[in-house]
Amino acid sequence: MKVLPLILSISFCLIGCSQRRPIETKLAMAQNAIANDPYSVFLILDSLSPYELETRGDSAFYNLYYVEALHRIGLYTENDSMIRISEKYFEDTDDKKNLILAYLHHGITYLDFDNEQEAVLYLKKAESLALKEKDKNILREIYTNLSAANMIAGINEFALKYAQKAIEISKQSNNMNHYGRDLNFLATIYYHIGKTDSFQHYVMQCIPLMDKTDAKAEILNNLGRFLLENNRKKEALSCLKKAEKTKYLPETSMLLGDLYETEGKEALAVRYWYDALGSKTYTNNIHCYQKLIKYFRSQGNTKTLIDLIDRLNVTYEHKSDVDATQLTKFQSDYDEEINHQQNRHKMIFLLGTIGVLAFLILLFILVHKKRIRKYHHLIEKINTQYISDLRTYRNMKAELSQLQSERQQNQLLITEKVKEIAHLQEKLSEYQDDRQKPDQWNMEENLMDAEIVIHLHSLASRGKEAARPDWQELRQVLHRIHPAFFTNLLSKGNLNDKEMNVCMLIRLRFIPSEISVLTDSSPQSITNIRVRLLNKMFHQTGGARQFDELIRSL
Repeated sequence: MKVLPLILSISFCLIGCSQRRPIETKLAMAQNAIANDPYSVFLILDSLSPYELETRGDSAFYNLYYVEALHRIGLYTENDSMIRISEKYFEDTDDKKNLILAYLHHGITYLDFDNEQEAVLYLKKAESLALKEKDKNILREIYTNLSAANMIAGINEFALKYAQKAIEISKQSNNMNHYGRDLNFLATIYYHIGKTDSFQHYVMQCIPLMDKTDAKAEILNNLGRFLLENNRKKEALSCLKKAEKTKYLPETSMLLGDLYETEGKEALAVRYWYDALGSKTYTNNIHCYQKLIKYFRSQGNTKTLIDLIDRLNVTYEHKSDVDATQLTKFQSDYDEEINHQQNRHKMIFLLGTIGVLAFLILLFILVHKKRIRKYHHLIEKINTQYISDLRTYRNMKAELSQLQSERQQNQLLITEKVKEIAHLQEKLSEYQDDRQKPDQWNMEENLMDAEIVIHLHSLASRGKEAARPDWQELRQVLHRIHPAFFTNLLSKGNLNDKEMNVCMLIRLRFIPSEISVLTDSSPQSITNIRVRLLNKMFHQTGGARQFDELIRSL
């Protein structure tokens, strides 16, 4: 089933890369094959001759894909020269994505060499870059290897921390394959640090995931270990045999060797211990060598015994001495620096956001002030025009009265003045909500021409609020000329000063824009007051115009 996706991938790659150099096409094919079929990567790369690697870039990608494929199938190189070439090229070209991979596989290479100090150094470099690039998938792989390095070094706190980070990523991505593998690895860590209860807990969690992950052999291996430690040998043997058939694991061979030893099948146990040698886990190799040495010493086989002791000594020599305290401090300092950088980036982002918000708020205030100024200017313009038309109307009325009183015979001039007055009446009616002309205003001429009324119109045209003496004078004039109005008004209920002022201005035919300026209120507020007073004074529901009609009828 894995062959078909590989064939399709290679086909699409060949179609899309027809304009590339032949080596670029093959390198692209190798890259696409790594995840699904790493074994085919060697067939592709081995088909390239050294002469085809024309550039540093060609060699860098060749080496990276080769080492990555090796690690995918559980093998490793004899030294780090290949991955170091790739790493140097990606550093020089600032290719962050591939540099993360180079650091990761350089770290895995050192992990294979049992050099946890250098392994952690390169894996932390990879982590730092991957956090900036926000590549969750590669971060999970980095954390898994960091966990393994710390487990081998005996730094249990960090081993558990990184394993749990890997599990969190696989859980968020809902990748059951990775989740099952990571849970099983966490169980393995708990076993190596001696926490058997936690080991058993996580092994049991892995069982339902066995058919959903490619780590089935590893899960069966841990389940067999759990059963063996609980002296359930028959069940343990069944699990370990299933693991052996699923995938070769040195750990499974070691456990089978230990199981057969307890059953007295020493020859069979020896075969499995030999199979387990070459494990990537240092402690497993030591364990198997010690078991074999013990067996051949009991058999008196001196030649084989000497050979095994020499090989054990070589294993000890190749094991790098790890200063756990120093490695712990290095990782803590590195994490602190990463956190410091992240906090600094967050602070810069926060300050930038605050700056943008402050700018937007300032812009809103400026625009709002401009709109308010424009609005006030428009109100003043309307009020000024209204007063101008009102004054012109009064002057025309005065001229007409004078002409009529003097009994002038110039009927043509009188007719013209009448037309002008009628035109001005039409114009003034447009300012009123009820569209009534001045001669329909039910208002005496001496009231319209009162100084306080003219003064208030003037204040409105200049956008100024009326003062307390102005209101007192207006009330006195209105009471003197139209006493019935106040009697009727007071009979309608208790009114506050503002409500009384609004009623007086409406009665005197001040337009809403004037009323809002003189009372220092918004037009909407004046409308709301008129609607509210309609119910309060007349016990009716309706609009502001209905209230105006009732007030003007008083």
